[in-house]
Amino acid sequence: MDPQIKKGSLEMCILMMLNHKDCYGYEVSKEIGDLLEVKEGTIYLVLQRLERTTYVDSYLQEAQSNKTRKYYRLTNSGIERMKQLINDYYVINEVIDYYMNKLAKEKNNG
Repeated sequence: MDPQIKKGSLEMCILMMLNHKDCYGYEVSKEIGDLLEVKEGTIYLVLQRLERTTYVDSYLQEAQSNKTRKYYRLTNSGIERMKQLINDYYVINEVIDYYMNKLAKEKNNG
């Protein structure tokens, strides 16, 4: 996958995952990183940036193994950011679909 497309999609995927439930970093990294083939460190950098921009906040919670995990959760501004990114996704997909259909018609007619 093109790195720029991957980079642009990563933030939206993380926000959507956190909209579903609070998650700790490794959980986000494992689920999204495996699907998009993104390094764990990249996921953590995005989580840190999202926290700095107040789209997510974090809290510590003790796990079963007596380890403390840092969980991330979506904030109200994060929900708004996620909605904006989803809208952008639909708009760009409409444009791509338009041109794909146009090219297919031209190819079939030409």
